[in-house]
Amino acid sequence: GFLTFVHWFDDAAEITWMAVQAKRRREGIGSLLMDALVRHLRAADRRLLIVLTVSPDDDEDAPANGYPATRAFYSAMGFKLARNLAREWPSDLAVLMVRHL
Repeated sequence: GFLTFVHWFDDAAEITWMAVQAKRRREGIGSLLMDALVRHLRAADRRLLIVLTVSPDDDEDAPANGYPATRAFYSAMGFKLARNLAREWPSDLAVLMVRHL
């Protein structure tokens, strides 16, 4: 698995990419990556973590192990749905998810 992020402004960071190989999912790898990132961001005095993913309003034909599972993971990690971003991506409806650190 891997996770990339960027710092925004003084208080915020954004997960730009996160993935775990399909056959290794549900083994705690994503949680370990997220925990390490949160520790790093808190040590850097960041207070807000955001991520964009596909909105639940764009799930018409989504497989259960697709974006619904992605959002469920982020929700379990303390993220809340904040806002749809209709013009962010050309082919999917993006949703902003936010977690206070």
